Amino acid sequence: MQRLDGIGHVLSDLDLAGVRNQDDLTRMLLTLDTADKCIRVIRAEFRLETVSDRLARKAENLMVLIERARDELTGCRAAKS
Repeated sequence: MQRLDGIGHVLSDLDLAGVRNQDDLTRMLLTLDTADKCIRVIRAEFRLETVSDRLARKAENLMVLIERARDELTGCRAAKS
């Protein structure tokens, strides 16, 4: 659970509105992709064990937030182009 909390903390510190150029966008998308991969690794570790509902919900909620952030970023990019 601590690893998911850490990922959540990193994601909450992201400033989507602060994306000003292609480098910022690339860095932000890389951060989101890395967080997504980390969550998938954590979930895979627990596939063989009984996963608490809380852990499963937290992982799923973080993945939803990542997808929303990615959609917002790519939507902003399309609007600025």
